[in-house]
Amino acid sequence: MLVVAYNNDISRCSMKNSLITRKEKFDFLKLQWYFILFAYVINFPVITNYITILFFGSSFLLLIQRNRTIKLDKKIVLIVMFSISYFLIRTYYLQASLDSIFTYLISPIVFFLIGSLIDFDRNEFVKFLIFIAFAMFIRGAPSVVIYFINNGLIIHSNYILDFWTGLRTTTTLVATNFTMLVSIFFSVLLKISYKKNRFLYLILTVCIIFSLFFSLIIGNRTVIMIFFIVNIFSVYLFYYLNRKIRNGVSLLIKLLIFILIAYLFFLIDLFSLRTIIESTYFYDKVTDLSIINDPRIKAYFTIIRNFIKYPLGGQRIPIEINYAHNLWLDIYFLTGIIPFTFITVYTIYIYIKIISLIKSTLDLDDKVLVISIFTSILLSFSVEPILEGIPHFFMIFLLMTSTTYNLKRRLKNE
Repeated sequence: MLVVAYNNDISRCSMKNSLITRKEKFDFLKLQWYFILFAYVINFPVITNYITILFFGSSFLLLIQRNRTIKLDKKIVLIVMFSISYFLIRTYYLQASLDSIFTYLISPIVFFLIGSLIDFDRNEFVKFLIFIAFAMFIRGAPSVVIYFINNGLIIHSNYILDFWTGLRTTTTLVATNFTMLVSIFFSVLLKISYKKNRFLYLILTVCIIFSLFFSLIIGNRTVIMIFFIVNIFSVYLFYYLNRKIRNGVSLLIKLLIFILIAYLFFLIDLFSLRTIIESTYFYDKVTDLSIINDPRIKAYFTIIRNFIKYPLGGQRIPIEINYAHNLWLDIYFLTGIIPFTFITVYTIYIYIKIISLIKSTLDLDDKVLVISIFTSILLSFSVEPILEGIPHFFMIFLLMTSTTYNLKRRLKNE
């Protein structure tokens, strides 16, 4: 009996050590996975194609630990068909290259499949979204800081040197990297008021203020409008879902006080705040009511009017600019109705699933954060040339949306 008991103890101890070893290995793989994902988002060190391979490899090892398998469903079919059709038609009209193969054929499928296999719990999922928003911020922030150090707080050009690539890029595309972070300002205030990891969210608040300041300097209406639209919507969503009105009123009062203090600083020109703002491109654009004459707006209507006339794309629709500055219309403009249909159906389907998270068992502050981030992405995709200008944003979108679908299924089974 003693021998049997001793052997059982040894067996249990061995099993425990095995589990500990496996957990430690899993944690290392997860850390490695996040590091490679971070490297991809910031495009460091300009080897995005190789990072995609590393990301897929690390994800494969990570998924072995979770015993996950790929299940063929309509989402995968839509993305695979979109990637293949977009790449082939694009190649027909434009010259193909190794970069285009990775960017438009391989990467969308890889990032979507990885997201489909990653099964975060609710806490991991929220941390994942915040990680992505912060990584996007890091992609753009160093370029801005270096420019300000060398040239001061006045932007003299529509172009800026990308810190990570060493190439010139437009200030608008740099600012687009900040849209996800500025959209969660209200959510960050919620987290702080709920005393959830205040130090982290105070750091995020500083990053948000920096993003807004840069957008004001360069006159980027997109970031500023996304900030106001999404955060106002977040406040409404919070009140709609919240049953504790007292906490909601308290938070609203704090938000109003913050806005009033900021406006007061503007009026008295504290720290030359008013002088700086009124000397920016943004102030000129806001006071100049010429948005109707914006070439992007004209491009939208021109493409829509010519939907039937040019169903195969080929950039034959006569618009004044190189791109329509809208993900779906740009796809139609270049490659026609086939890829456009696949990505439009996928977008509608996945956003229906995202909206349904409102009725899930997620914490209230997490619901607001998730909806805020995906609303900002939808708005960003509506006003910028995503696939041809900042394709990494599209890949991150696929990773995030496929992961979100898994969370929806997990919450439903709880």
